[in-house]
Amino acid sequence: MVRCIRCGRNVRPGDVSPGGRCPLCLAIVKEEAMDKEILDYTARNLLEPELKDLQDNINDAVEGL
Repeated sequence: MVRCIRCGRNVRPGDVSPGGRCPLCLAIVKEEAMDKEILDYTARNLLEPELKDLQDNINDAVEGL
């Protein structure tokens, strides 16, 4: 059983569509794609807010000069 990274549904191998997609949200659930989905999720939800905060701090510092 594989957990879909997008919708969180537990997907059994028999429920996966021929293209290796979750039947609920159509995210790719094959194991090879899981690494990419996890990295994309991490970048989108964890790293982007950190980068925005860093950019805001830089902008504030430049305005203070």
